Amino acid sequence: LCRLCPANTIKDFVGPGNCSFRYFACPDDAPIVAAQGASTAYDEHGAVSHLALSADNSRIVVVRGNAIDVLAQNASAPSVMESVLEGGGARFPLAGGESAGFADGVGASAQLRAPRGVALSTSGALLLVADTGNHALRSIQLSDGTTATIAGSGASGFQDGVGATVQFSGPTDVAVTPDGVFAIVADAGNHRLRKVNIASGDVLTLAGSGVRGFRDGGATQAQFNNPEAVAVTPDGLSVVVADAGNHRIRLVSLLDGATRLLAGTGDAGFRDGPAWYALFAAPSGVDMMPSGLFAVVTERLNNRVRVVALRDGETQTLVGSGAAGFKEGNATATQFDGPVSASVSSDGTRLVVADAGNARIRVVDMQDASAGCACNAGFTGELLSLLTGSCVPCPERSYKETVGSDPCLSCPAPPDGLYFSYTASPSPLNCTCVAGDTELSPGVCGPCSPGSYKEYPGPETCTACPPFSSSASAGGSSLANCSCSPGYSGAAGQCVACAAGSFKNSSGPAECAACPANAHSPEASVALSACTCLPGHSGPDGAACSACAPGSFKASSGTGACILCPVGSYSANPASPQCSPCLATRPYSPLGSDSPAACACFAGSGLDSAGRCVPVSYTHLTLPTICSV
Repeated sequence: LCRLCPANTIKDFVGPGNCSFRYFACPDDAPIVAAQGASTAYDEHGAVSHLALSADNSRIVVVRGNAIDVLAQNASAPSVMESVLEGGGARFPLAGGESAGFADGVGASAQLRAPRGVALSTSGALLLVADTGNHALRSIQLSDGTTATIAGSGASGFQDGVGATVQFSGPTDVAVTPDGVFAIVADAGNHRLRKVNIASGDVLTLAGSGVRGFRDGGATQAQFNNPEAVAVTPDGLSVVVADAGNHRIRLVSLLDGATRLLAGTGDAGFRDGPAWYALFAAPSGVDMMPSGLFAVVTERLNNRVRVVALRDGETQTLVGSGAAGFKEGNATATQFDGPVSASVSSDGTRLVVADAGNARIRVVDMQDASAGCACNAGFTGELLSLLTGSCVPCPERSYKETVGSDPCLSCPAPPDGLYFSYTASPSPLNCTCVAGDTELSPGVCGPCSPGSYKEYPGPETCTACPPFSSSASAGGSSLANCSCSPGYSGAAGQCVACAAGSFKNSSGPAECAACPANAHSPEASVALSACTCLPGHSGPDGAACSACAPGSFKASSGTGACILCPVGSYSANPASPQCSPCLATRPYSPLGSDSPAACACFAGSGLDSAGRCVPVSYTHLTLPTICSV
């Protein structure tokens, strides 16, 4: 059943799918967030590849080659971002060094091999590292650089398990759940997401069949193509995935691994807009805004950082002109050169970007541009902001016509109080009759009459129950309210007549009951009384039928009595529907005969030499004679 998209929503493709909400409105298509770029040179020896910002905004962990450094705030600066903007900050090595290898240890004695994504634990004391070249998940204590392996044998492969029994294939990113218990690993080479217990090293697959491709579905049916980056939503319910090889952003349930598309067509390119229209090019990084409303996506190939709304996948460029280079300025003027990842500050006001090609850490000042932006009709809440507020849809049975923070209004209730509206209704005209009700007259709803139903809200008339079914009560809201009539059984809409020899005396899905023994009924019988005694049986009703005794018969169904076999016939067995005639050679039998032996010649006849009955003639003989009978 296809319905028009409500106001403030769009659907621009053929086929099944949902309408996307436009849940905020801004004057002149103003950006949601205005970004002012700034930066500092970080490493003159090589590109910055990945980074993570601590929750207290005091440190930035930076991946550089086979080593990991920490950039800390100056004593005089309120945050490490301010230190970066001032061109300074205390920098010290944490773990690893110039040489690649696979060894646990402290500081420079530990070895890593081309590590990429990093994430800090909820306490901020432990750093988790996707050690890509070693196919392992590593941990580093920020206090002293002590490095250990949580899971991974060091060999490329796929195996769930614990600790060193586990195999990854080029893991590229890691994120930590809000409770601090689990790490989610982007196992890019295996085209899977893995879930790791940080304390025990126990690893299982969260989502992905292992087959490279694109497919939404359950945990084991979903397909990815080089999932490169992951971020866990603040509520701990979902994982946002930068599915680089598919040029899409995906959303995965942390509860069961169910996977769905959030934004992107699958074609590589650049285009802002609704989920079905937006284009990405191998997105390389993802983080979450503290509000949980938006994901921040870094695109190395497009030289941009973009925001994607989790509610409907609406995508917008946050900062970056798209041209490769180095330039500071406002959102559209700023230039990056292959930005790999970005991290959002805990208050949502700053964005730290690993600008790999420029070998710089860039700091983006995000100004709330939602002044003048407001919740659209059908939505209510504070002014929309990436940083603080949000818009929520009006619940069912309510609506909101205005743009702004006005509350939703209840649908007008007629006397029976059965007015309904869908979520996010923008007008009282969206208020209509609930399922099970029809519009009797303009503005007046009433229940469907018995024998009919209506499954969807709206003014439409009720639909009659299918043939051989009915509903006893008014207000039926689904086909299930219709049940098979007496004499018919089956599911609603698929009622079939009770077969001959059975009956059903009530409405509903119950099966037909068989008539009692020795009784029969026509098709579609509605009561036990329709069952009558079979031929050869008699009784007062179909519930107590007994077989006719030998020497009697009953030719038809019904309640009549058995009849004695007439003269010249017999029935040797019980339950006979008819008597058998005596043979022509012996045509006589008494009334009610029960054996062929009862058949004999009539009086005045006898058997001739052939065994046939013939009349007896008396003949005068010279010898004494005996009379023949």
